[in-house]
Amino acid sequence: MIKRAAMVTAPLLALAAACGIDSQGSPTFCDSPDATADGTVADGPAATDASLDEATPTSDAPGPDAPNDAGSTVDAIALCKSECEGKEAGVCEGGTCVIDCPYQKCPTKVTCPSGIGCKVTCAQSACGDGVDCSGATSCAIDCGSAACLGAMKCAGSTCALSCGGGSCTGPIDCKAGQCDVFCSGGGSSSTCGQGVTTTARASNIRCFGAACKDVTCDGGSCNIDCEPTNSCAGVVVANGAVQNRIQCYQACGQDVRCTGRNCTVYASGSNTATGAVDSKATGTTTIDCRNGACTKDVTCAGTDCNVLCTGSGSCAAAVRSAATGETTVDCTNYACAGDVGCAGGDCLVTCNGANTCKGVDSTATGTSTIDCYSGACTQKVHCAGGSCATTCVNGCGGGVCCDAGACSVTGNTNGCP
Repeated sequence: MIKRAAMVTAPLLALAAACGIDSQGSPTFCDSPDATADGTVADGPAATDASLDEATPTSDAPGPDAPNDAGSTVDAIALCKSECEGKEAGVCEGGTCVIDCPYQKCPTKVTCPSGIGCKVTCAQSACGDGVDCSGATSCAIDCGSAACLGAMKCAGSTCALSCGGGSCTGPIDCKAGQCDVFCSGGGSSSTCGQGVTTTARASNIRCFGAACKDVTCDGGSCNIDCEPTNSCAGVVVANGAVQNRIQCYQACGQDVRCTGRNCTVYASGSNTATGAVDSKATGTTTIDCRNGACTKDVTCAGTDCNVLCTGSGSCAAAVRSAATGETTVDCTNYACAGDVGCAGGDCLVTCNGANTCKGVDSTATGTSTIDCYSGACTQKVHCAGGSCATTCVNGCGGGVCCDAGACSVTGNTNGCP
């Protein structure tokens, strides 16, 4: 029997250690805001939006018909010994099957036993046909360099998957109650290169160093972090029913999309979010594009929409909101080279700096406030809808046209054609 080596835990620990603020001053995400008060996460398929709101932690005390803990432990150990030991490279630790695959071992698919927890360690060039942990009650999978070269599947209450450079080259499918996926490419685009898909009450997906192509997250809450060198080179989709957070730093090569209730997108650096950024969240959307990020259209809907564009080349195409509540668009320092458009409730647009904001058009049904300073708003500012107040201070070079219910214009006013 193969002696089990120590689990390689550094990448998994890095997942937790990365919470907070990164070196660029942007928040990173690996919390699970919708977990229950005692830190547990519900097992099985993702809960509905209503159940996520109303879920409360259950008591730790066993009910009258609850099985005896000692008996449960004995049963788990017996099941583990029966299903794990003597198969693959497995040994039992308590009721958990531990499978260790050293260098170039386990060339065929590693399959975890059903009904018990499973931990798998695949060293360099091991696990040549991937890992199937979909039947286990919990999964922890650590793939070293160029390891786990087939499909990766996991389920149960929790799944923690760590993929080193050139590993996890097949599709990744996590259906656990909580999914934590960490892909560190080391410059290898093949790492997690056939996509990451999670369906969980809480998902944390982190892609670094050219890792990951398409990323899709469904369930309760989605935290997706894509950082330098073309990580998340495909489409990033966050469909969490409650909360979606996507962070791109010199990454996200195609469209970034959100649905669900709330959506937050942070993008920073040139060649960041080079596809469209589109939120169809029904609640609040915040999109923050800095230092040349967001080169295609930025759009949002829902109740409230907040868009911040800072620095030359940021929000280089159109910024459009159809939020029914309040839209806030703030463009500074050569940002928002395309048109800014509002439709819906109230609209507040601020453009500051030469060649900031090409044109502004608001048809908001409520109140529109448009301020253009220091060479901003180079084409016409147009207001319609409820009421509009426009201020041009060394800006509004294209003039202002207001045919709203009430108009107030200060500064350069060429009137409507």
